[in-house]
Amino acid sequence: MKNALFVFALIGCAGSAMGQTISPAGPSAAGQGGYVNRATYQMDDGNAENSFGLTSGGYLVASNQFNVAGGNNVLTSLEVTWGCDEFVGQNGVVAGSFFDVFIWADTLPGAGPQPGSLLFAGGGNIDPGAIDNNVFQTVALPGVVVPGAGFLIAVGQNHAGGTYPFTVDANGPGLGRSFFSGSTGFDPNTNPGFGGGPALDASAIGFGNLNFMIRANAVPTPGALALLGLGGLIVGRRRR
Repeated sequence: MKNALFVFALIGCAGSAMGQTISPAGPSAAGQGGYVNRATYQMDDGNAENSFGLTSGGYLVASNQFNVAGGNNVLTSLEVTWGCDEFVGQNGVVAGSFFDVFIWADTLPGAGPQPGSLLFAGGGNIDPGAIDNNVFQTVALPGVVVPGAGFLIAVGQNHAGGTYPFTVDANGPGLGRSFFSGSTGFDPNTNPGFGGGPALDASAIGFGNLNFMIRANAVPTPGALALLGLGGLIVGRRRR
């Protein structure tokens, strides 16, 4: 049985650690009859252990840090799931409610979003089919180019007290990869920390390796690994 639901607390988490993975996700249209390799950045194993929220409610942002791999530095979509399947109907996630999407360049690995520059701000609405069931909804991005070696991708929501929208996996890589921001004074450009201070490392609160179930899909910079006509070489594989 998985753990009881707490705010900023998990009890007795266990599991084998899983690092960042980047996996082929099939071809994506690149225009003019061409295709490019598409990959998914993730650090979760697809199964939620718990979900988080602020005790009295408020604005909370959950971010994951990824290192660019395989030249896939153009972010095309975000994937996120909400709540936790062990507490169906108890997480208080509101279908259709708005959430923000943020992407920052990662200029100081392990430090959260503060040192990095904001690359994108957008939003979406919670899909009723992605609540309390480990099903991910996809939010399209306008080809956000990551200029350096890494990035942070995040979702944020103003939620009521006693609700727990942000899904976590307890088997991820842990420290320096997932962060809480938000609360008083949050600004994605000038103050992307928590409560006027630095962002909080989700795995530094004493309850094991906690990482958010937020993923990113990406392609290489246009022209880097483009497929034209019938096919071409992509990371050692040929697609039709």
